[in-house]
Amino acid sequence: MATPLDDALSSLRRCVRADLRRGAWDLAERRLDAALEAPDAPAAWRSLVDRLAATRIVDARAWTQAPELAASFRESTPWLASMVTGIADARLAWRTQDAEAFDRILDTARTLAAEGDASRDLEVARAARLLQAAVAGGQYERDEMQLLLDEADATETALRHALGDAYVPVVIARELEGDLLLQTDRYEAAVAAYEAVVRAYPSRVQPWLGLADAHERLGNVAAAARCRQVAVTMAPGFAFEPEEGLARGDDLAPRR
Repeated sequence: MATPLDDALSSLRRCVRADLRRGAWDLAERRLDAALEAPDAPAAWRSLVDRLAATRIVDARAWTQAPELAASFRESTPWLASMVTGIADARLAWRTQDAEAFDRILDTARTLAAEGDASRDLEVARAARLLQAAVAGGQYERDEMQLLLDEADATETALRHALGDAYVPVVIARELEGDLLLQTDRYEAAVAAYEAVVRAYPSRVQPWLGLADAHERLGNVAAAARCRQVAVTMAPGFAFEPEEGLARGDDLAPRR
């Protein structure tokens, strides 16, 4: 039987996810800020708030603002802040091939990997794999990228099956894969990766946008238009910038 805490966690997850699905970033932020004011909140409550705050950064593609935004949970969930800021740094470094940035991200990944091994925490180990994959893909090391993402996806799938709707992955491995495949000009493979995300997370807008971008680059104009229309129908409040794409490190946030 569900406890009052279970019901409250479920309600917060449902409401914030609905905000994020339609691109209501400001509303999600206000809801999360209010959640932090709950008196004597248990650890599970703060953990969920942190995960949803991190998801807001990733879903909004707020790469340049990530370090500032992640400060809200850097102390309470440091590995999560490291993962989100590392992914953001990698996305920004893709365009410029910033070797120093890639080295910093790999240092963070090594720290997370050691922490995950020591604590046997699958989530922290998965975070390390995602950062390593983001660098490998950005440096066109495709085989290494694929191996790392397969490992991260296996953990994500196991947790999603075990926890069901309660699982908040923050960064979805196959979605990152699709973005990286676009970055490395593997458009047909990107289509397959985004389609896998759509099957696993049917209510997400981002993979439909990625599908549209991949189809456009393949010259599949009609398919791209269909995918973009699905995204617009799902989230009419979202900002759609097809010329920017999802793999170039640009912020993707709705206009107010």
